Amino acid sequence: MHDVFKPHHWFERACFLFENGQLRELEMLCREILSQDKQAADAYYLLGLALQSTAPHEALQALKRALTLNPQQADYHRQLGHSYRRLDQWQEALLHYQKAVELEPQILSHWLNLIRGLRITRQNERANQIVAQALQIHHDPSLLEIALDLAVLSSNWEQASRLLTQNPELQARPRCLISQGYCQIHSGQFAEAQVSFETALKHLPETWEAWNGLADTALCRFDWEKALHCFEKAFRLRHGPAWNQASASSKPAPLPPKISPTKLAHDHAQLLYLQTQGLLPAQARPLLEAFQNTAKMGAENRKLLEVLNPCWDAPIYINTPQLKSPYLNPNHDYEALEFEFLKSSGWINWDSFLTEAALEALRKCCLESTFWRDYYAEEGYLGAFMDDGFANRLLFGIAQELTEAMPKIFKNLPLRYLWAFKYHSESKGIRLHADQAQINLNFWLTPDSANLDPTGGGLLFYDKKPPENWGFQAYNDQSSQGLIEYWLKESQAQEQKIAHRQNRAVLFQSKFFHRSDPLNFKPGYENQRINVTMLFGS
Repeated sequence: MHDVFKPHHWFERACFLFENGQLRELEMLCREILSQDKQAADAYYLLGLALQSTAPHEALQALKRALTLNPQQADYHRQLGHSYRRLDQWQEALLHYQKAVELEPQILSHWLNLIRGLRITRQNERANQIVAQALQIHHDPSLLEIALDLAVLSSNWEQASRLLTQNPELQARPRCLISQGYCQIHSGQFAEAQVSFETALKHLPETWEAWNGLADTALCRFDWEKALHCFEKAFRLRHGPAWNQASASSKPAPLPPKISPTKLAHDHAQLLYLQTQGLLPAQARPLLEAFQNTAKMGAENRKLLEVLNPCWDAPIYINTPQLKSPYLNPNHDYEALEFEFLKSSGWINWDSFLTEAALEALRKCCLESTFWRDYYAEEGYLGAFMDDGFANRLLFGIAQELTEAMPKIFKNLPLRYLWAFKYHSESKGIRLHADQAQINLNFWLTPDSANLDPTGGGLLFYDKKPPENWGFQAYNDQSSQGLIEYWLKESQAQEQKIAHRQNRAVLFQSKFFHRSDPLNFKPGYENQRINVTMLFGS
């Protein structure tokens, strides 16, 4: 046998080729070795590495063959996980990342691969559990940073503060300063929070999360203009300028692991709507055909979906309302509404909430702007969020006028968050939950003519709050539905039903459990139910 085919010789040669990027030569060498020895697991493994960029499916098969020959090799599992990830087959990728961790728990990178995969697939609760396990073996700053970020995302402020206190070295990491800033906002330390976000920006000036943090800090200080400026800055850093406002191209967002038919159908309908209104930017027009093809072929055709990458979650069109105040209907007796709320058990509703001009401007903004995200698409609705494009002078003006009109209710409570949800015609709506705030405002934008059931389609809420010992996850998570329903039954909670009406507002205590009344709206883009929600106070 020639020396190059002796096991140690060919493997050293193969590693040299891989490290120097000579992948074609590596492929040829591995195929030559396999022609001599069909049981050479390392040759299959290295062949898989050589083919990952040019022939990902063949690479996957080579790696699977290597694993069949040597199922206890952690690195085979790691690379097979990477291969599945590149093909957006995340369930399989996570299984192999998990196996690599089990085989070699002493290797930190195995843990990080698994945790990143869980976060990308939005399995934050499990990611938090894996981080806790990893920290028992690796006291590593990168793991601590992830643990801190997950604690903030889940509003576990006690855990986040404990991590910062017990690990002061985290304050040297710019991204940890962002998490620290949010902890400080939660504890009312607004000046300190501003310093944390500004310090993070000195190290990472293009970090949109820090700009969002500055915006939140400004809202807590009722500095509406600064808040809007910071939110707009964050949005541009995250997505690039709106296509209808600048010639510069946006930053393509990576396609998510799973694309919902709800999101695809909505975005296609929205582009068609913009086209009929004469608002579709020229560079977006070729995308209509791509959306049409995906609608025909289905959301599972990944190769077809890649064509949509330049416009996925892109600011193709952003409507920025320029309407002047007043925004609230001035014909209401707000002192009387305030009195009714305070003497009741903590809720009121009233019609003709906004002026006709404000209602029309906000509805146009929601119909035209491409800021709808698919976090809830599997449940039949999309969301637009204050820290991702759904922030403008009209929305902030509504919040400001409302708090000033009802000072006995709001008592200087700042706007903490706002969003809009848009539902397809037969969506079941939002699950049973409570919110982490003090006062909720909810109002609807869709014309009454779209609602096929005038007695429903609105909001159901219950006059009970979660027990004091329930954490945020317990009263806000999908997995808690059975527990919440049982508790409401046992506590004899009274259900209140508010039917959908365009321009109807509902004001209630945030901790009251609530959910959508089942929807039955006409099909069609302009008939989709849209509600806006604002949260005040922590």
